[in-house]
Amino acid sequence: LDELCNNMWWWFRASNHDVKTTILAKFDDQHNRLSLETWEEEISHQEEAITRDE
Repeated sequence: LDELCNNMWWWFRASNHDVKTTILAKFDDQHNRLSLETWEEEISHQEEAITRDE
């Protein structure tokens, strides 16, 4: 699922964060197994911008 995780992050960024949930699905035909993962993006909101004084 590692490659699918890269795709998941791409969807969040490419949609300008309009995509809120992604579902990753991978079928292992050798073991007849389906793996599903659901991901939801959490956007942190900072109250103030951090600046640096020189």
